[in-house]
Amino acid sequence: MVNITDIPESVPETATLTPEKEGLIQELLSKVDEHYTENVPFCIARENTAERRRIFAYRFLTARRWKVKNALEMVKNTVAFRAQHHIDDWKLFPCAFPLKGYDEDALCEMLKTMPGCDALFPREGVDEVDLCYRALQASYVNVYHYWDKEGHPVLYDCCGRANVGQILRGLSRITNPGKSLSDVIVPYHVYMNEVQYYLIEYADRLSRQAGKHPIHGITVVMDMEGLSFRVVRRNFIQVIRAIFEVDQAYYPEVLHRLFVLNAPRFFRVAYDLVKGSLDENTRHKLVFSSSKSEALEILRRVISDDRIPQELGGGCRCEGGCLPRYVEPTTEAQLMATDAVFGVAPEEDVEKEVVYLKAGKEWTHAYALVENGEVAWEFTVANGAEVVFTAAFEPSTLSSGADATSAGHHVKPRKGSLSRTSTEGVDLPTMTVKHEKLNTDMDIFKATNAGTLTLTLSNKHSWIHGKQIEIRVAHIKPLD
Repeated sequence: MVNITDIPESVPETATLTPEKEGLIQELLSKVDEHYTENVPFCIARENTAERRRIFAYRFLTARRWKVKNALEMVKNTVAFRAQHHIDDWKLFPCAFPLKGYDEDALCEMLKTMPGCDALFPREGVDEVDLCYRALQASYVNVYHYWDKEGHPVLYDCCGRANVGQILRGLSRITNPGKSLSDVIVPYHVYMNEVQYYLIEYADRLSRQAGKHPIHGITVVMDMEGLSFRVVRRNFIQVIRAIFEVDQAYYPEVLHRLFVLNAPRFFRVAYDLVKGSLDENTRHKLVFSSSKSEALEILRRVISDDRIPQELGGGCRCEGGCLPRYVEPTTEAQLMATDAVFGVAPEEDVEKEVVYLKAGKEWTHAYALVENGEVAWEFTVANGAEVVFTAAFEPSTLSSGADATSAGHHVKPRKGSLSRTSTEGVDLPTMTVKHEKLNTDMDIFKATNAGTLTLTLSNKHSWIHGKQIEIRVAHIKPLD
């Protein structure tokens, strides 16, 4: 049990610093300025006031135990990481996930006053972060919802209610061949971190305008109700580890407080084992509770009841729910408003599998296409090996002057195949869209008349070695 009155209603934004540590902050800033004399990276240039620069240095020094050399190296690594992934070129708003209680228009107006930040919006269409959000949030709630009593944005993570199997299946559908789950989730998490940075800035500005103290971090509420060893899968743990490593390496000291509620016994035991190694400042940030009956009272200690989600017993009543999950569109109108309008295949039309071809064998799959129907494919053969890939189209009718098209490829009659006669007595030859020996390929085929597209992966040229291929195929139906 947790003694509610022992939970501080407020904890300092930063630790109390000695003159020596204040000197280390100035030393790090000087070294950063010396290293980046020209073409200052955006993540450094945006810290454009003395106070913002001080907090920037404080975060990196705290993460590296106040060793200036190590903190400078961390800054350099962060700049390199952001350049590698072009993070400073990302569009962030409108946000891919709900920001409950926040006015995004007002937030974007604030961004216009920050150097270079007017390029963070507008974000248009459906991209990878939208697809990842949908795959995750179908059974896993991870939502920013209002703020605590001091004004810190609050992130609710309901990990205990997640259906890990469903999450993994959903993520698998959007994972490109040859890529891992981490390649999908980690960029999404980085996107969340980038949005979070500006939520903190927005909260800080509102707090200062109200004559209150600065805001430098977020409050996290982690609800573990329902969590058990059954959801702990090796590949999911690897993803969590990758996320943790990104946060530790490139996003230091943004956690203001963490409340872990309804923690199962095995998790509490694990925390007790490491608690002694945490410094006093960190321990003050953490509150663990295994009792469902006290969870609401713990939240009320730091969050106003009218800002606590209804799903956790609070008084907030957000339209559509305080902690919503993503619900797949079901009606034609909903599809028009989401996936279909952007040309993204509905989830049920995406197939992904790992194929093992023994020596001398082949894999074949046929797709019935209506007029203007499309099939997009993507595959990678493991270990740099190659297979013979063939895409062949067999029209059911041939309209006047019509032809089938593929992105960047001329369609020609398939050598060695027999023509077929339609019901109108017209010869309909099978046409080869592509026939090549490849290690990897990504392409799309669009039929201007109805017919059947057959994809073939052949290992018949090999007498000894089998091949493993990861392939994803999307069957995209035209809009009516």
